Amino acid sequence: MKKITHSALACLAIFFAASSLAATTVEIYGDDGYAPYSYKEGGGMAGIDTRIIAEANKRIPDYDIVLKPISWKKGLSLLEKGKIGFLYPPYYRPELRPYMAYSDALMTEKLVLFCRSELVDKGLNAFPEDFSGLSVGKKLGFAPGGKFKKASDDGIIKVVEVKDTKAILNRVLKGGLDCYINDKLSVLFELKDMQAQGAYDGTGIKESATMSTEEAFIGVTKHLDKFPYTADFISQFNKALAEMKAEGVVEKIINE
Repeated sequence: MKKITHSALACLAIFFAASSLAATTVEIYGDDGYAPYSYKEGGGMAGIDTRIIAEANKRIPDYDIVLKPISWKKGLSLLEKGKIGFLYPPYYRPELRPYMAYSDALMTEKLVLFCRSELVDKGLNAFPEDFSGLSVGKKLGFAPGGKFKKASDDGIIKVVEVKDTKAILNRVLKGGLDCYINDKLSVLFELKDMQAQGAYDGTGIKESATMSTEEAFIGVTKHLDKFPYTADFISQFNKALAEMKAEGVVEKIINE
């Protein structure tokens, strides 16, 4: 049997040391159709929240974040079942989604109703009083909050769920729906894109009532047995995020 040289032992020691220090891969799934915050682009993920998470990852050497696109409804279902560990960017809905824990807030969004221009011009200000009998589109799996849900449950408004944002906006423009509820920047982003493509002339939809401001998070599974590193990862992520906010990095990403 050949003797192992000191050189070979040194190489093995370096190899095992490097292996033990290798970053843990963390797969985080993002809504593939929520521009400008989280959306699929060129096979990968883009958007404001995506960039915030990617920047935080640079400050967490113990973990290597891999961002993957997924439809929002499917992402919620898989997180609930513990088949994925992380999903962004949900709002804080502990009663609606008891299966979900949360990171610290990535940023704050403004939840707004956009409606057909002729309706807004007649006066749509107070919700739900001014919206009685109107149909409101929302994305599948999107949870606008208690005030909106109560108006739906009480039959004051009719809520229609649609998978795609542009499909909802097109239905509003054609009169099939009266309004659409979502984050303000997200709706403006889609309308600008539709206008650039010649699908919107810039006059058919106007901003109406502001519903609330909402914080967006990384949703975290409670199936910790399947993702044993979760507590440490979220702790390190929250620390990095706090540093970014203090340094003005998050604000810069939002405003770019």
